[in-house]
Amino acid sequence: MVRAVSSSKEELWRSRLQRFQASGLSVTRFCEREQISMPSFYHWRKRLATPAAANSSLATTFVPVRLTQVAAVEIHLPNGIRICVPPGDANSLRVAIETAGRCHADQDMEADACSR
Repeated sequence: MVRAVSSSKEELWRSRLQRFQASGLSVTRFCEREQISMPSFYHWRKRLATPAAANSSLATTFVPVRLTQVAAVEIHLPNGIRICVPPGDANSLRVAIETAGRCHADQDMEADACSR
């Protein structure tokens, strides 16, 4: 399970890692000077070095899709609802995608409203 981290804690570690880079100290000496554990140092250095660190939220984003063939489309929402759009019905597909986006953005919306 991934936990969200406060931006202030992330900024603290970014600043700390920049100080380490500029210090010329070994990890051991730097951790002693900063009074932090070496496992924490390595954990944060790895965490902030990964591309996922730039977007630490767990929100799902929608990506553009281009259909190359006429086919039925089925949209699966995180809450388990599936929206099926018949082939060749571009207007219904547009409405389904817009509705799915609104439902995703408003987690309090009832499932029945999303399936219409």
